Amino acid sequence: MRLPRFSGRWLIALLLCVLAGSALALDPLLLRKKRGPLVVQPSVHAVAAKPVASRQKADPKLAFRTPPVPSPPATAAQPAALPPASVPGSPVLLALAGDWSVFRAEKDGAKTCFSATRPKDTSPRQDSRGPVYFYLTDHAPGGIKHELTIKLGFSAPAGAVTANVDGQDFPLLGGGGVAYPPDERAERDLVQAMRRGHTMMLHTAFNAPRAGIVTDSVSMLGVDDALRAIDVACASP
Repeated sequence: MRLPRFSGRWLIALLLCVLAGSALALDPLLLRKKRGPLVVQPSVHAVAAKPVASRQKADPKLAFRTPPVPSPPATAAQPAALPPASVPGSPVLLALAGDWSVFRAEKDGAKTCFSATRPKDTSPRQDSRGPVYFYLTDHAPGGIKHELTIKLGFSAPAGAVTANVDGQDFPLLGGGGVAYPPDERAERDLVQAMRRGHTMMLHTAFNAPRAGIVTDSVSMLGVDDALRAIDVACASP
């Protein structure tokens, strides 16, 4: 059998076709090897992720607050030291009620309870004047309650002392360096005004070294509690 004869042109054409087909078959593989990493473009509607905040762990030593250091208590006001002249025995300090001090004295089974204070201010100041005290006293044996006595610090003429509680005047009797209400009703009214009031202004006339009026300002803070305290302290068992 004779094979067909092909001319040189046909052989060249056939060879080019074979080579072209091989190149087309190998092209996808070459493209895959040369292709870079796939980059995905973000969507227009995508929501950006929120950054995660790093939380710092609490120090176990600082997890609980240290309790505050309590401030030292305020220094209590010094109580009035001198008892009224009618108090027997040695008085014992029981309590402090506002600006008033509460005492109790007992002798031979008889109890006397009193509350005392001193003026907050005095005008004009008298260098020759002695200490000034205000007393409210309960005498258990005689059943006397809330007796008001004022130690003036100097001898004032009779009728020269006036107590003013929040604008209301109460004339007092003076003599022998003390002042007191003229009677039980006046005393009761003055003590009630003291329990409701804020400040007592005590006006006292004097003659030496020159005539004038001295004014003592006395706080009523705590006087109501002080009166209750002396009533309890001197109550019958």
